[in-house]
Amino acid sequence: MSHNPVTEVAPSEFAHSNKTIGTVADKLVDENSYRRSILVQNLSATNDLYIGNASVTTANTVKIAPGEGLTLYTRSAIYAVASADTCDVRYLEEYCG
Repeated sequence: MSHNPVTEVAPSEFAHSNKTIGTVADKLVDENSYRRSILVQNLSATNDLYIGNASVTTANTVKIAPGEGLTLYTRSAIYAVASADTCDVRYLEEYCG
């Protein structure tokens, strides 16, 4: 009879917050070596949110439309910029602690 090895996974913890992002690139979250994933939501009714690295612009990266969200699997810092005015951004970060 063969046995499948079991991999133990550290328990997850969550952090959540919000930030207003304007038309100048701003750091949304710091690098986190313990992060497993992060859900980023754009709660703006009209403005697109763009996310990426420190050089993020509305012309060079991923767009999150109003009311939409995106899950990322990264430990890197995440920067964001709004297409116009501001975006109300919420995030839920999963990490092992």
